[in-house]
Amino acid sequence: MGQITISAWDKDITIDFPDDMEGQAPAAFVLKYDYEEMILDDDDNEIPNPQDEVEFTVVRILEYIKDVIRESGIRVARDAASDAARLDIEAKLNQIDLTIDDV
Repeated sequence: MGQITISAWDKDITIDFPDDMEGQAPAAFVLKYDYEEMILDDDDNEIPNPQDEVEFTVVRILEYIKDVIRESGIRVARDAASDAARLDIEAKLNQIDLTIDDV
């Protein structure tokens, strides 16, 4: 049986895969994210990819987690900046005085 375990955020999380699905997750990630068995080195020579398919899958999972955290952090910062700008603009707009006199 394949298994992914995570111990984080005061939780122990286990995902169990039936035996007949054990290799499907790495195979799916390899297909979705275009894993290459051969890559180019610094001299443009083709060499075997030092990262196997399982390592590739784990890296993609980590990248997904980082992307979610990054997007969340940007959203929080953007919302805070927007709120601050809104308050600043409203304070300036509140200084506008309108007077209409009959002549």
